[in-house]
Amino acid sequence: MEFNSNVTVLYLDDEIINLKVIELTLGRYFNVLIFSNVADALNEISKNSDITHVISDLLMPDTNGVEFIKKVKTLNNSVKCYIHSGVNITDEIREALSKKLIDDFFEKPLNISYIYNSITSFEKINHP
Repeated sequence: MEFNSNVTVLYLDDEIINLKVIELTLGRYFNVLIFSNVADALNEISKNSDITHVISDLLMPDTNGVEFIKKVKTLNNSVKCYIHSGVNITDEIREALSKKLIDDFFEKPLNISYIYNSITSFEKINHP
C-alpha cells in the first residue's frame, strides 16, 4: 500500500478515538480530513473540490450516516461515499447500497486494508 496524493478522504465520526485512528492509519495512504460535526463536514464538502471520498459513521447524535450522505450527494454527486458502523448491516444500509447512494459498508472495528482496497478500486477505474 502506497500513498496516493490524488485521493482526499473526508471522515465523519462523533467518536474522537475513531477520528484519531483514521487520521493516523488511513492518513498514511491518502489525504485525510477528519470531522466530528456534520455542519462542519458539509461546509468543507461544499467548498473543497479535492474531496474524492467520504466515510461516515452510521449512528451519530445529530444525524445518521445515510442522511448525511444524502446531503453530501446534493453538494457533490461524484464523490464516493461509505458508511461504517459497529452494528451489522441494516435494511437502510442495504437500500443505500442497492440505490448506489453508498459505494461500500465498513464494519467496526475498522479494517484499514479493506478500506484502502475499496477506495483504490474506484481510483483504478477512474484514474488508470
